[in-house]
Amino acid sequence: MYVLFAIIAVIAALFMIGIVLIQEPKGGLTSDLGEYKRAFGVHKTNTFIEKGTWMLAGIMVIFCVLCAWMIS
Repeated sequence: MYVLFAIIAVIAALFMIGIVLIQEPKGGLTSDLGEYKRAFGVHKTNTFIEKGTWMLAGIMVIFCVLCAWMIS
């Protein structure tokens, strides 16, 4: 059962890497570009990708905690 949970956590991590790479940047080093987009009304958020990121993060946390619980 531990191996199954570990595999699911790794698969979720790989999917999260992919989703994070395709997201539109919302600040940080590209904050100057973000200000330009907001000034001209081109503010587009992709809620599906954002919800997918949160869902995968939750799955990863749950299965990592389960793995830690089962190993002890």
